[in-house]
Amino acid sequence: MRDALEIRFTLSKADHLRATVKDVGDKESFDLLLTRAERRLHVEVEGTTSAGLEVILTRAEVEKQRKYYPDNALVVVHSIELDRTGTEPATSGGVLHCTSPWVVDDEDLTVISYVYRTRVGTRPSGDVAEEQTLFTPGVPQQRQAQGKPEAADDGRSLL
Repeated sequence: MRDALEIRFTLSKADHLRATVKDVGDKESFDLLLTRAERRLHVEVEGTTSAGLEVILTRAEVEKQRKYYPDNALVVVHSIELDRTGTEPATSGGVLHCTSPWVVDDEDLTVISYVYRTRVGTRPSGDVAEEQTLFTPGVPQQRQAQGKPEAADDGRSLL
């Protein structure tokens, strides 16, 4: 869906800005680089079928946009109609909203996921307090899944 959005953005805004547009989304943590004379604008494009009140950004996208401020922009194409009746999904419509320069404020960000580093495969350190175990001594704490997982009383998997 990103390509369709970039085409819409390019057609509707690039001529107006008299800028050259380069798709850098495969190499950078933003989608478009607009250049006019000596000025460069780093553009993040987000498309949604919703009203566009919220979009999902990666950590890298946020960091890049903060780095490039004030030479940056957020382009949200919202209210896109998505047709899934054909063999390939098709998009149409959409309302374009551009914010530039774009200040990415902490109060406008909500954490929606974390990466948690487990201790799997590490040996306990002498400096770390001993962990409580849920298993009785002598019971292996890792086991290989074999066959179909056992089900608890409520029908959910134990694993």
